[in-house]
Amino acid sequence: MIKQYYIFGMILCFLALSCTGDFLDVKPDKKLVVPETLADMQALLDYTDLMNRSIPMVDEMQADDGYLTDQVWNSMGNYPDFKNAYIWQDQIYETKLLDANWSVAYRIIFQANKVLEGLSKLPSAEDPLLYKRLKGQALFFRAWQHWRQALMFAPQFDKDKSATDMGVPMKLQTDINAKTIRISVEENYKKILADLLEAAELVDDHDAVKTRPAKAAIHTLIARMYLTMRQWKDAVKYADLALSSPHYSLVDFGEVTNGSYPFKRFGSEVLFHAIANTSYIFSSSRFKTDPELFRSYTVNDYRRQLFFNRSGDEANYKGSYDGSLYPFVGIKLSECFLIKAECEVRMNQVEQGLNTLSKLLESRIEGYRPPEGMSQSEALSYVLSERRKELLLNGIRWYDLKRLNMEKETEKILSKTVLGKVYVLEPNSLKYIFPIPPSIIQMTGIPQNPR
Repeated sequence: MIKQYYIFGMILCFLALSCTGDFLDVKPDKKLVVPETLADMQALLDYTDLMNRSIPMVDEMQADDGYLTDQVWNSMGNYPDFKNAYIWQDQIYETKLLDANWSVAYRIIFQANKVLEGLSKLPSAEDPLLYKRLKGQALFFRAWQHWRQALMFAPQFDKDKSATDMGVPMKLQTDINAKTIRISVEENYKKILADLLEAAELVDDHDAVKTRPAKAAIHTLIARMYLTMRQWKDAVKYADLALSSPHYSLVDFGEVTNGSYPFKRFGSEVLFHAIANTSYIFSSSRFKTDPELFRSYTVNDYRRQLFFNRSGDEANYKGSYDGSLYPFVGIKLSECFLIKAECEVRMNQVEQGLNTLSKLLESRIEGYRPPEGMSQSEALSYVLSERRKELLLNGIRWYDLKRLNMEKETEKILSKTVLGKVYVLEPNSLKYIFPIPPSIIQMTGIPQNPR
C-alpha cells in the first residue's frame, strides 16, 4: 500500500510539471514515474483523475446541441478562448486556457506508453493473464486518445484525400527527445486501428472496474472508427461483437426514477466510463439545450423527463451517465445499436436498420412503434435524429457534423446568435479542424492548421 501511494505521488509530480503543456513541449523527468511491477502498472492505468476524468469538451461547445444566453456570455470574461471557440473565430487562443485541449491527450498517451515499455522489461510469466490485460488496456488508452486528437486537429477521414491530408503526431514511446512530426490522416487511422485490434485480443471479456476497457468497449470504438471511415460492413461487424456481450444490458427508462441526476454511475449500459474535465460551461444553469432539439423528444419519450430540467422556455440537460453534472464522454451500449442501425440503412437494409433501432427505442419511448414504409433517405434521417437525441453531450455531435457534412443530403449550416450578432459556420469549413496551440507550434515546428 505504501508503494502504491508513492506511485500516485510521483504521478502527481509529473502532472504538476506538465500542467502548462504536454510532453511535446515540456520535458518531464522520466524518473518521476518508475513502474516496477504489474501492480505498479495497473496503478498507473487506474489513475482515473488523468485517464478517465480529464477529457476536454470544447468540441461540444462548437456544435449545435446547445447555446449560451447573452447573460452567461457576458459573465465569461475570464474565458476568452472558450468564447472564441463557441463562435468559430479565426483566432482562438488569447490565453493558455485551451492548451489542455491538446495536452491532456498526450499526457494520457505518455502514461500508456510508460506501461507498455515497462511491460516489455518484465517477464509475462509472473502473471500472464494480468500481463495481457495491462498491455491491452494501455493500447486502448493510447489509441483512444490518438483518435480523439485526429478527430479534433485533423481533417475528416476521406479515402481519396487521407493519404496526403495532415494528421496528428503519434507518440508510440516515452522518448521525450524524439522529433515531433505530423503524419497523414491515413497513417493515423492505420496505427490507431492496429492498437485497438491488438487490444481487443488482450483484454478480458468483462471488467468489473468500468474505468478499464474490456472487449465490448474496444469493439465499439472500432465500430465508431469504421463508421467515421464509411466502412459500413466493418462497423456493423464490430457493433455486433459489442452487442453480443452478455455483460451489459439496456436500461428500461420507464423504470428509472426521475431526479436531479437520474442515471447512476457505472450503470448496466456503461461499457467504458469517462467524463469531461469541465462543469463550468456545461452546467445546466449555463448551457441550454437547443429548443428545436428538445421539441424533437415526443411527450411519450422518457428521455424528455430524464435528460432535462425545464425552466420556463429553457431546457437544461441533466442526463449524464456519471450521475453528476459532468458530461459522460465514455462508451455506452446504446451507441452500438445506433451505429449498426445507421450502417444497415446506408447499405439499403432499411427494414433491418429500423428493427435494430427499435430494440433501443423500445427502452426509451413508451409504447414505441417503429415507422413503416420509409424510403432509405427517410430512414437515414430518422436514425440520425435518434442518434443525436440519444448521444446528447456525449462528446460525439461535433464529429458527427464533421462526417455528415461530406454528403449533401446530411450537411448542415450552423448558426449562433450572440448579443444580437449572427455567426455562421458553413459545411466543410476549415474551422471544423481545431488549431493547434501556438505554444506547441513554437516548440515543435509542426505545421499549423489553416483557418
